[in-house]
Amino acid sequence: MSLPEGMRSAADLAKLAEVNASAFSNWRSRSPEFPPPHKIGGKELFEIPAVAEWLKERRIPVHRRKEGEPEGYTYGDRLLRNLGPGQLPDSGAAQTRPVTEADLADRVWEAVESMLDSLDRFAALDYLLGLVYLRSAQPADWKAVTGTRTWPEAQEVLRGISVPVPGAADRLLFTRVLEVSSPALRKAVDLVDRFPAKENAGQLGSVLLGLTRRQSGRSGGQFTPPEVARLMVDLLGDEPVYSAYDPFCGSGELLTVAAERIAGVPADVPIEVFGKAGDQWSWSTSWMNLALHGVEAELGEPGLAVKKDSFPGLTFDRILANPPFNLKSAELDKRVLRWGEPPEKNANFAWLQHVAAKLAPSGRAAVIMPSGAASSKNEAHIRGALIEDGIVECVIALPARLFRFTAIPVHLWLLRAPGCNVFGDEVLLIDASDEAEADRSARRLTTAAIDRAVDEHRRWSSSQKGSFFGSPGYSRAVPYSELEEGDYNLQPARYVSRKAEHREDGPAAAFAAARRELAELTEQVRQLNDGLESTAAAVLSSGRAKVTGERVRLGKVCEVLPGPGSVKRQGDSPGTPLVLPRNIRNNQVDYGELDLVPEALAARYARYRLAERDVVSARAGTLGRFGLVRSAEAGWLLGPGCVGFRPGPEVDPHYLVYYLNGADAQEWLRRNAVGTAVRYFSSDLLRSMPIFLPELRKQAEIVDLLRPYQLSSVAHAELGSQLAHSLDLLTSILFRPSA
Repeated sequence: MSLPEGMRSAADLAKLAEVNASAFSNWRSRSPEFPPPHKIGGKELFEIPAVAEWLKERRIPVHRRKEGEPEGYTYGDRLLRNLGPGQLPDSGAAQTRPVTEADLADRVWEAVESMLDSLDRFAALDYLLGLVYLRSAQPADWKAVTGTRTWPEAQEVLRGISVPVPGAADRLLFTRVLEVSSPALRKAVDLVDRFPAKENAGQLGSVLLGLTRRQSGRSGGQFTPPEVARLMVDLLGDEPVYSAYDPFCGSGELLTVAAERIAGVPADVPIEVFGKAGDQWSWSTSWMNLALHGVEAELGEPGLAVKKDSFPGLTFDRILANPPFNLKSAELDKRVLRWGEPPEKNANFAWLQHVAAKLAPSGRAAVIMPSGAASSKNEAHIRGALIEDGIVECVIALPARLFRFTAIPVHLWLLRAPGCNVFGDEVLLIDASDEAEADRSARRLTTAAIDRAVDEHRRWSSSQKGSFFGSPGYSRAVPYSELEEGDYNLQPARYVSRKAEHREDGPAAAFAAARRELAELTEQVRQLNDGLESTAAAVLSSGRAKVTGERVRLGKVCEVLPGPGSVKRQGDSPGTPLVLPRNIRNNQVDYGELDLVPEALAARYARYRLAERDVVSARAGTLGRFGLVRSAEAGWLLGPGCVGFRPGPEVDPHYLVYYLNGADAQEWLRRNAVGTAVRYFSSDLLRSMPIFLPELRKQAEIVDLLRPYQLSSVAHAELGSQLAHSLDLLTSILFRPSA
């Protein structure tokens, strides 16, 4: 009997998707939204378009992809490819062109910009993530939302939408925006409805969360950079396992990478995924992120896993964790503290012990820790107990500033199940602190750096006991006896020599890199200089007399707000960035040496939140530096010793920065500042400052004439700095004695 058009049996579909029958059966039994079969002629048959559409939410793990299948390829894509053309109605066989992250980011920003009058960027991105999840995972609810015409109608629908939680009460999905009255939030629904198709859901979720991470210090602390996540997963090996767990799952980014790159048992069956979220925001975000990536997960009640274990009695094959640093250790779960009780003000080793206790036999874990955990004296006894029990496998020193808005150096600890000491009585220490490339606000692990660390760990783990001598300047296997003599200090730099004789190519390689940087900067300066002559000619031809405008008081066209007297800051934990005088350079906010304010405390300083187009300046000490707040710094806090200016609609903020940094304004400030030892000016004095204000169109023309000179000035300064650095490297080569 021939099969009805567009229908196949479970066995046929499993063959088309190139999975075994048990994998198909698991998909069907685990998801209530899996397309139901039809009984035809005594056989169960499935609609191919419906199954293919469902499978398009299941990306093929990297280790299961066939040759020619790109990243992001799904089981649905594979099924349709193997089915061949002409086997489905046109609507089911349609293939969409690949969509880039840049395409998605453009769509997201379009939606965000439409809501900025009602929400800050963080809240707007959070709202968009909920809408994208709703469209992908709960199509019936999405249809109800898109069926509304006004925001009040949409509010009523959103108010009743919840996330289904296995074994617990459903959770409301939208709470933050329901009290906001704005038609723009309803328009965002239409924009999301025009986003690329559902097969891009996981990619779209990653873009949304990546943009969210860049909006505030809080976001930076909730996320593990994707390169670090990949390093953690790849270091845990590629053998198939049953389960993975994250005890502080942030936004679910570690678990999505684990589900993508770790094989299940059997290999065609996804691993079981478990997580514990620190708060309600983290729970909802993790749930949505995992669902968008096609990962089914069980998340416990929000809260700290070191205080209450949501999965008592369960252990896991793989654990990945980036827990909060230096939390107070009150009310800890004492059952996991078998290796020692941590100090009252620091729960770092409670997290490590929780992870060790949750590992299954032969289980392994990767945990991010502050660098101080490797050497703190009051926790040496816990380190020693973990080491002697065979739990600590490897410690890797990572570069500073990998995590946005915090300069604290971090280490990656690799752990194994208690008593599972398969590598001998030694710990592998790797110093990868120089293995990064710089960004303006953070540093990023390169693919080469990740591969080097993974390869080094693989070489050590596959060597015979006591036969691995490491790589000079990079790694060393340190015996327990030597660690004991040093109070179980696990700082890699203590044991991995960085001396010049062990790094013959060090200065030469650094000098070669500096030469490349010099060449790039020199070319940049040349290109900028080429435009200066035309700018000068335009100024001379127009004539100063043609610029007309009026003299106004600064306080008439800008809100002027002095910063707070003092703000409590924090060292290790992420928070909201605080703009201080030292962060104002080159007409903008500089990302170096950022101080952070605890998120709970930052809420009390809402009036000091900066917005895009604000201007900031120091008002005491080194005066006269003015900088523009760009979109990336929106939501940061105006700090002590600073003053903020919010220009009115008649003022171009770029023009205002150039004017206030100009010679006339600087001279006025110098003459009117008060104080002897420390010069300063009051906010009332600033409000009285006269400024020259042409019409808005002319302000923009002046900005266009000034910008090439300002950019060239900055580039020349960077070139000078790089020349000085190259000189230092060259002298270290020339003055070094011959071997």
